[in-house]
Amino acid sequence: MGRTMRAVMGLGAVSAAAVAWVWLPAGKAPEHLPGVAIGQTVAEGGEVTATSVKAAAEARLAALAGRLAGAPAEARPAIAAEMARARADLADPAGAAQRLTALSGRLAALADLYGEGTAAGRVDAARAALAAGDATAAAAALDAVRVQAEAEVSRAARAAFAAAEIAAERGAVVDAARAFVRAAALEPSHAHLLAAVRSARSVGDLATAQSFAGPLLVAAVNQFGRGSAAHGEALSEVGQLLVAAGNLAEAEPILREAVVQSQGPQGVRDATYAQRLNNLAAVMRAAGRVAEAEPLYREAVAVDAQVLGEAHPDVAARLGNLSELLASTDRAEEAYALAERASGILRTVAGDAPETLGRILTQAGLAARLGRGDTVVALLDEVAAMAPRVWPVGHPDRGREIGALAGELAAAGRVAAAEALWRDVVAGLAADGAAAAADHGRALNNLGQLLATTGRPDEARPVLVEARALLTAALGAAHAEVRTVEANLAALGG
Repeated sequence: MGRTMRAVMGLGAVSAAAVAWVWLPAGKAPEHLPGVAIGQTVAEGGEVTATSVKAAAEARLAALAGRLAGAPAEARPAIAAEMARARADLADPAGAAQRLTALSGRLAALADLYGEGTAAGRVDAARAALAAGDATAAAAALDAVRVQAEAEVSRAARAAFAAAEIAAERGAVVDAARAFVRAAALEPSHAHLLAAVRSARSVGDLATAQSFAGPLLVAAVNQFGRGSAAHGEALSEVGQLLVAAGNLAEAEPILREAVVQSQGPQGVRDATYAQRLNNLAAVMRAAGRVAEAEPLYREAVAVDAQVLGEAHPDVAARLGNLSELLASTDRAEEAYALAERASGILRTVAGDAPETLGRILTQAGLAARLGRGDTVVALLDEVAAMAPRVWPVGHPDRGREIGALAGELAAAGRVAAAEALWRDVVAGLAADGAAAAADHGRALNNLGQLLATTGRPDEARPVLVEARALLTAALGAAHAEVRTVEANLAALGG
């Protein structure tokens, strides 16, 4: 049932004169309703009458004229604007009645959201004042509701932000991103916007991240000032977002400004400065401007080593980036030395981790370019032994990551190590049952191919037959992957 005949008297924010209003039942023409006196209400959902609008406008003009004479100069423009609105209502009372009816209907819906509490009473008071033509009293009544609502929104935003932080702590990055975005949508503060952009970018939702990028820069300047640390952080985040979206030309000036701001007037060279140098260097390198990128990478390495100490994962990351740049410009010897430093740091500080394994593989690749066969063998054997510890049984990425590594080992001629890893992957996926049937079939196909290419067709055939059966059950007989396995079987002959 709708809220009808709500009392509107007795609210301190609205005077008795402000409740001179008349409602008509929905569907009636906006004219005076005989038998209903000014100050009464009828069923909610009706319309403001042209008659009441005209009367209220005349009363407002008279009152405003009296106020204007004694008002200070700074208050007169606002009073004059109210008088202009009152005159416009007098000129077209029917149009004003229609406009006010629509607005009052929206206020009624707002009041319903609040039920029977104080806020609902204030909204009703705003409706009463509006119908009486007293926009000032209506604004005063509704302002209290607005303040309350904004406080509620702020609390909801902070709760969403806290929930996002908890989700991030437990590694639920997608849930965290959604909650950070929700917090920013509710309350677009610098902290909320920064977290929304960063988290959305981290999960690959670039469109959402970009929608908050502009507001983030504005909020950073408005809250902390241009050139502040917060502004520099916002610039850096937006620059990295543009890089992720492939907009290198737009990213470069933003990242350059972030580098300058991170130094500040005192020329500070800290870890933040090194990080931003690294980001800018990455853009230079991606754009093919290697000569410009190299000194930036070298400075980033030097700054981080000085500030953080040599044995730090950030130093290893900077060394790795510089090593890759040097390798791309045919300076394999120096590149290898830097890669060796990077992998050594990570062995110490990170242990068995994907980053460590990746750096060792990079080092092995450079050793191969330099013709250091014994070093390559030792490094690849180290990687093969490390992989099951990095992705233990039950890890959701075990099959994909170890499988990819097995392929790299096979390509490098470490067939025995590759086979051992493939068999390890197959055993783990078999234990997972039907839920992993497709991945199990793919792993069997890869193992079968390895066996076939190393002259063991009789061992390969039953492996490929099982792969075909699993993939057919999981994907259907017409699937391209099934046809691939069938082609591999046909190639065995016999």
